Amino acid sequence: MGPNGRTYSIQNPPDNKCYDLGQEARGAHNATRQPVVVYPRKKCKGTPTRLASGQAAPNRARFASVIFNPR
Repeated sequence: MGPNGRTYSIQNPPDNKCYDLGQEARGAHNATRQPVVVYPRKKCKGTPTRLASGQAAPNRARFASVIFNPR
């Protein structure tokens, strides 16, 4: 979730590319068929959290970057 509790999504991102968010978000949810990895800092830095297809991070878990279908 982003500012004011709004939900954001990315459509058809390429595999294994790090995406920095415009600002920190929370409560990542993987609605893809592939795994994703979210990171607490930009440039995919910090302790990663891997989310399987359909899995969600805790609502308060913050993240600032993401990789879709990491290798």
